[in-house]
Amino acid sequence: MSESVNMKELAKLTGTVIENHRIDYAIGMGNINAIFMATDIGEKRKVVLKRPLESDSLMVFPKIARTYQKLGHDCKNNEALLRVIKGGGIEYLVMEYIEGPTLADEIKRTGGYSIDKSLKVISDVLIGLIHASERGVRPPGNRIGRC
Repeated sequence: MSESVNMKELAKLTGTVIENHRIDYAIGMGNINAIFMATDIGEKRKVVLKRPLESDSLMVFPKIARTYQKLGHDCKNNEALLRVIKGGGIEYLVMEYIEGPTLADEIKRTGGYSIDKSLKVISDVLIGLIHASERGVRPPGNRIGRC
């Protein structure tokens, strides 16, 4: 895998079929993974594929898959891991596609939320964190400071 993957290279994967999942387009890149919109051809539904960006990420990816498996499907605030597939020697996480804008997109579009809407969003985030914590998933970077 290249040490400097970019969006142009990811876009070249459009149309590729991996274990009955067709890559429709590259959505973007996270810190350690590339993210694609895809179609599960057999189930005829949209899914999200994630794959490691760099060879160093390959060691972290199985841990990410186990974390998603711990979270399960029973919380509306967490996308579900549907399966792990392999193509070209690279593992891809097949994730549930949750339709709707990102929080950043919504804030840009609306110019900000009312206090009530902000409290609803914060409540949903906290529900997701509680759900994860109850299943033993505790991200090391999430800390509550003294108020």
